[in-house]
Amino acid sequence: MFMFLKWSKQNLSFDSKTHFWFFLQGIFNFSINYMLTYWAETFIKSGVLAIAFTSMVYFNIVFSWFFFKSQISRQVLFGSLLGGLGILLIFKNDLIHTSSSNELFGLSLGLLAALSASIGNMVSVRNIRAGINIRAAISFAMLYGTLFTLFMIGILKAPWSLPTSTSFVSSLAYLSIFGTVVAFTAYNTLLKTLGADKAAYTTIISPVLAILLSYLFENLHLYPEMLFGIALCLLGNISVLYKGKTKTSK
Repeated sequence: MFMFLKWSKQNLSFDSKTHFWFFLQGIFNFSINYMLTYWAETFIKSGVLAIAFTSMVYFNIVFSWFFFKSQISRQVLFGSLLGGLGILLIFKNDLIHTSSSNELFGLSLGLLAALSASIGNMVSVRNIRAGINIRAAISFAMLYGTLFTLFMIGILKAPWSLPTSTSFVSSLAYLSIFGTVVAFTAYNTLLKTLGADKAAYTTIISPVLAILLSYLFENLHLYPEMLFGIALCLLGNISVLYKGKTKTSK
């Protein structure tokens, strides 16, 4: 990322205050939420974690109102509620079986991960509004997030190693390039153009896409409640993004 920014002659010189905001964006978007997410995965299924992470939609709505005085439109709120209900229907069976103390702890970790990501979103919005280049902000944020994660590894004395198998290296490369660099650049662009409340709706659409891909390639059986849940998610997406017709004066 830094090599690309240097090659494209973009500004990499920022004052200490801006670097402080980069640091906050990094630890909340690229460190704490990931550590909590992977920790939660050791206690709960990915379906239950998907439910927990959709709460970021509502965190973003409230935080946008609190920090930036953004108005909460009925359209966005209604669409978000539809999407949340759809996700609950899709993962109904996973949620019902979440009853043990370990699973409830894992669900709590998932909610904290969503909260961390939402705080990171607010910092991202602040940096965007300050006129900072999105790629530059993400580059420094990733750097600080990585250093903070290494710091936590040292504090917790967690053992770690780097597998050298082709499957691991190729999946790591995919997650690093497409799942992180490209994805977060696109997501921050959504934050800039749509706002944090609408951009967060991707956390509801992503599980729906995963379900459809699993149906196409993994022979997943789609039961009626799941289909209805997918329909609600799509209707919620339309409600959140639909602008309607604008009147023009003659």
